[in-house]
Amino acid sequence: MLSYRFRRRWLSEDGNGFHGPIAVYIICKKTEREASEDRAAVRGQGVPGYRNLRKRERQMNYTYLLECSDGTLYCGWTNDLEKRVNAHNSGRGAKYTKPRRPVRLVWYETFETKEEAMSREAKVKQLSRKQKEELVAQGPNNRNTGRKDL
Repeated sequence: MLSYRFRRRWLSEDGNGFHGPIAVYIICKKTEREASEDRAAVRGQGVPGYRNLRKRERQMNYTYLLECSDGTLYCGWTNDLEKRVNAHNSGRGAKYTKPRRPVRLVWYETFETKEEAMSREAKVKQLSRKQKEELVAQGPNNRNTGRKDL
């Protein structure tokens, strides 16, 4: 194939007074696969991460409450609930939960977008402990309720 693409390389010198990266563009031949990806990009299908776009669209976001070993409640949001709870229990979660392990998931709510989950997290954090305990008593909510009062 006769088409070419630019490849970016970063170089730095040690001795002659230059102490930062510079961009060098190297022309190299495209493979047939790369050329077909470029043709797909022209049609709007070759955007980086396009293959995972539908996966990301279907990915759920969660607002959750954890009960720490000292009885306190911690609120957060994530897009992988099981992984996040495991991170909290292994000490790689939030600073707040690290000395209060083990933590236990007591409530969560699912959302389609991270913005909705983050907004709900902010609202839950403003609730009193009694109101948070009422949420826990209701159990997990597998859909966005759309309620404006909480």
